[in-house]
Amino acid sequence: MHEESLRIKKAIHGEEANHPDIADSLYFLANCLEQQGHLEEAKAMHEESLRMQRAIHGEEANHPDIADSLYFLANCLQLQGHLEEAKAMHEESLSMPKAIHGEEANHPDIAASLYGLACCLEQQGHLEEAKTMHDKSLRMQAIHGEEVNLSARIFCMQMLVRTIYFLRNKFQNLRHRRQVTLSRQL
Repeated sequence: MHEESLRIKKAIHGEEANHPDIADSLYFLANCLEQQGHLEEAKAMHEESLRMQRAIHGEEANHPDIADSLYFLANCLQLQGHLEEAKAMHEESLSMPKAIHGEEANHPDIAASLYGLACCLEQQGHLEEAKTMHDKSLRMQAIHGEEVNLSARIFCMQMLVRTIYFLRNKFQNLRHRRQVTLSRQL
């Protein structure tokens, strides 16, 4: 369905067009691919969505759509275990709502970006820094009368579990290849 939606939107707006509807379709397709474990394809879709958002809003613009694209690409990179690259993307994503709303503002977009960065830091083992960011994110949510975003917490845990499964499968594939190589040598 997502592939069909992308195809239709490209037919409407042009195959090479930079259009928000196409960027959104790329995101939804990337998300679906992530859920299926096709992380390289998902990453390529997220990168294309980010490229498109920057083309639409300006390469140096601080825009919520660009921040969102950075956030989702960072999450995909986390799933792949590219934690330093993911951290840099999360930091860039966090810088945008701060530039828009103010460095010290208490805003839901800042809270969400803090949460994404906190999850990445947690995955890297920087637990104290992650805790500080989680706490700051929760305080911002409380200020805005938002309930603690349980779905975001569950998402963070899912990210960790997916990363574990991804690395486990990668290890099993390597072990299998080694066994095949050893059996050929005998």
